[in-house]
Amino acid sequence: MAFLPQFIDPHTASVSQIAIFEATFVGLAAANALAYALLASGARRAIRKPSVQRAVNRTGGTLLMGAGVFAAEWKKAS
Repeated sequence: MAFLPQFIDPHTASVSQIAIFEATFVGLAAANALAYALLASGARRAIRKPSVQRAVNRTGGTLLMGAGVFAAEWKKAS
């Protein structure tokens, strides 16, 4: 399975084309990784706040209780 060769023009110099495509791919991959790192850093700061932790815990607990009620009702119905 080829990744780069499908975009290579066989009538021109292929080494320079491959170098450009690879540099573009690596640059975009690095930018993507940087964006995820910055997003994770911001999320880490937000998650450390007690109010956010409390909201996450309450939401998770509510969802788990709702799933338990749903499972009990489902079992009753069968």
